[in-house]
Amino acid sequence: MTLPGLESFQVIDIRKENGYYHIYVERPREMTPCPVCQTSTQKIHDYRWQKIKHNRLFNRPTIVWYHKRRYQCHQSSCRKRFGEPSDLLARYQRQSQEFNQALGLETIHGKTFKDTAHRFGISPKTVMSRFDMVSESLLKKQNSIWISAL
Repeated sequence: MTLPGLESFQVIDIRKENGYYHIYVERPREMTPCPVCQTSTQKIHDYRWQKIKHNRLFNRPTIVWYHKRRYQCHQSSCRKRFGEPSDLLARYQRQSQEFNQALGLETIHGKTFKDTAHRFGISPKTVMSRFDMVSESLLKKQNSIWISAL
């Protein structure tokens, strides 16, 4: 079974605890280029678990536990440590791309920030910042269309 937003991941385990689905995933091991010297490596430095808020599955709140690899460049002059690339979430984020897209749509069409925050299980401040990001991109798009019409 393929889960939305998790197509490129291997599902290790799925558990149901306290009304939440906990999905444990990892990516297949592969050659990864070093961001500094571009040398491909498969040398693993360590693993870390990352907790990610994801869209509801089967009408239950879902948390994805990502078994994230960190690689080390094997070049003697580099030795850079870096995380594996992932399309599940953007850098420095705790919510999946799918979750952020759904939240972005809901902030535009939802009733209030507080109501939207309650339904998504996040703070109203997070909803307001997502609204600012979505509305800013829409305003830039509208301004470019308006300027080109002149």
